[in-house]
Amino acid sequence: MRPLTGPARKQLLAELRAARLAAQKDAEAFDQILFLVERIGCYLLGRAATLGKYKPVLLQLAAGSSLGGTLPDEQAVWHSTKEELFSLTSEGRNDAMHQGARARHLTEHAIEFALLLEDALMNGVEPMTTIGDIMVRSPVTADLWQPVSYVRQVMLTNSYSILPVEHDGRWKFLTDASVASFLRRGTPARDERHRRLGLTVNEAHGEGLGFSDAEWARPSDPISSITQTPLIGPVLVCVPDPEKDDPTKRRLVGILTAYDLL
Repeated sequence: MRPLTGPARKQLLAELRAARLAAQKDAEAFDQILFLVERIGCYLLGRAATLGKYKPVLLQLAAGSSLGGTLPDEQAVWHSTKEELFSLTSEGRNDAMHQGARARHLTEHAIEFALLLEDALMNGVEPMTTIGDIMVRSPVTADLWQPVSYVRQVMLTNSYSILPVEHDGRWKFLTDASVASFLRRGTPARDERHRRLGLTVNEAHGEGLGFSDAEWARPSDPISSITQTPLIGPVLVCVPDPEKDDPTKRRLVGILTAYDLL
């Protein structure tokens, strides 16, 4: 099996997460996971082949997960083995009918197999150790010039509860609770709610839309530096901004949530 280098592991982890999230949103988007699993297999094997030919190297990678080995009886009741998940995913890959209930079942199996590979990439033989290894790169942000209506739409469409926003050169959090409170404050009439939705984030901040302080870390910081105590919220991953003289003003390069650490 071709060894997985650090950069390759980080890139494949990011792409695997993105494919899994797409499948979780759309039950018929399982193909994104399957295509990526095939790409991982091709990389590990060192040549293009069929999914079946990739089985040994994919299972060898999956064995690095804490659930990738022989499961004890108390866990075996709750989890499928890596061999079962590969077979179910592979059989579904070869089935021409991928709609309705069949698509949902295939997606469930593909997601479980993706989670196994993600855990192996993060915590396997060569575990990832820095925040930069596992952070979500280029996070979605709210901008001060955007209307509140658009920020609300982004939150609802993507099930985001928090968006980073840069205010006065410093990164803060804009939360769904803050937006909801701003729009509902004082039980406004319909026209007033429409007016508030039309305000820019900056204008709304001037009228009481609150921003929350954010914890931040560097990409090079060890993961253990933020897990010594329970996480209160997401952590913004920042680097010094070379375009600004003030060292307290930073460039956002990623975000890390408890979800990413699971």
